[in-house]
Amino acid sequence: PKDPPVVPAPTIREVYLLRDLKHENALNLLHVQVNRAERVLSLVFDYAEYDLNRVLRHHRDARKGAPIPLKMVKSIAWQITRGLAYLHGVRVAHRDLKPENILIMGDGLERGLIKIADFGLARKSKNARQVFSTQCGTPSYVAPEILLGKPYSPAVDVWSMGVILYTLLI
Repeated sequence: PKDPPVVPAPTIREVYLLRDLKHENALNLLHVQVNRAERVLSLVFDYAEYDLNRVLRHHRDARKGAPIPLKMVKSIAWQITRGLAYLHGVRVAHRDLKPENILIMGDGLERGLIKIADFGLARKSKNARQVFSTQCGTPSYVAPEILLGKPYSPAVDVWSMGVILYTLLI
């Protein structure tokens, strides 16, 4: 018999975390496929047409710096807030919230629905404030307590969301 696929620990951690997350503003893990012959693990997620970074680039480039409509900014902020409220309610800190990890569903019934994605650095906390690795997230979106190596809670994502909101409004 061939050796089982070697799956990196962060991937296993992400799969275990994602299998328990069920919210319309969090990306759904639909299926885990193991191909033993090729030693490959495939994760199947919801399909999203865009990420928030693409929307920001579109408004910067194609619309020649035209601001994102306030109605759209409010909808994005509200949906990210709902997603974070759910994650924090189940004691999950995303730790890498940035425009590239905010997906926007395209055509169909879910059009315009925001999904928080990429839970590779997410951690489930056991208590209110905890010290995790400071090697997480994109520095421009990371909360000061992470950068300083201080104990932190899932609320560090609120800082990241504030930076995203600022980015949407400028």
